[in-house]
Amino acid sequence: MIGLSKAKIIASVLIGAVIISLAGGYAYLKYIEGKLNKTFLPSLTRSVAGEPVNILLLGSDSRGEKNARSDTIIVLRYDPKKEHAYLVSIPRDSRVYIDGYGYRKINAATALDGPNLAVKTVKKLTKLDIHHYVQIDFSGFKNLVDALGGIQINVPKAINSNAKGYEMKVRKGPQKMNGTKALNYVRFRHDARGDLGRIERQQVFFKALSNKLFSLGSLPKAPYLISVFAENVKTDMGGGQLLSFARRIKALEDKDIMMTTVPGSPKYMNGASYVIIEKEGMKELFKDIKAGKRIKPPASSP
Repeated sequence: MIGLSKAKIIASVLIGAVIISLAGGYAYLKYIEGKLNKTFLPSLTRSVAGEPVNILLLGSDSRGEKNARSDTIIVLRYDPKKEHAYLVSIPRDSRVYIDGYGYRKINAATALDGPNLAVKTVKKLTKLDIHHYVQIDFSGFKNLVDALGGIQINVPKAINSNAKGYEMKVRKGPQKMNGTKALNYVRFRHDARGDLGRIERQQVFFKALSNKLFSLGSLPKAPYLISVFAENVKTDMGGGQLLSFARRIKALEDKDIMMTTVPGSPKYMNGASYVIIEKEGMKELFKDIKAGKRIKPPASSP
């Protein structure tokens, strides 16, 4: 697991709110309010003032489709009383029961019936109420990375794959990536660790992206970065709410932001690759999260 500072974590889960923070002006906030695709979902639960808030973060590459499978699924839980936050990644290949469709990969929920079904499925799986959602089209990240002049990524493990549709050759170590290469890097999963390996690569990407976003050289580009974000996001929240959550989390100490992954192991079943969730481990994880306990990140892969 990669050590992430609070700035890096914010960038990885509420990238648009971070960009708003970079701009910092009322005019920019009103601008994004006018461009946000705000959609309320019936499956969302109304939050209670002063109580923990759970936000479902969905990342996908729609490629022109109305509903696309979710490449990234993260539950962000912010607890204002204990003043800490959790970021829990759910492997997109997790085999779960989707109401009305039977057992599928959890990422299929968004493709089958949009973010509303994704929220329902995550609520059923985690036994957590979901109060808000943010769905980001990853194609927007390509423009974002290119607008930043590319980003420097320190690749922990080389990739040398000839997989159909995903031929990739990425050397180990620091290197500069443009938007297309960076997006392919975070979406690649044709290695021994499959979806679990992809989650680790996404963390590498978001670390590098946040480093560039928070550099002084990025400040003049804030208006365009805001535009890219607004055109590629769906949410039930307004720009003010996004900014409020970003500021609250940004104010936390690094030790009070905990990141982990739902435990599971890869398995090939019926001609498809799945992640089989360890039910007892997941139950204990969310029990501890609900109780506000400190959790440890999963062990790093070899």
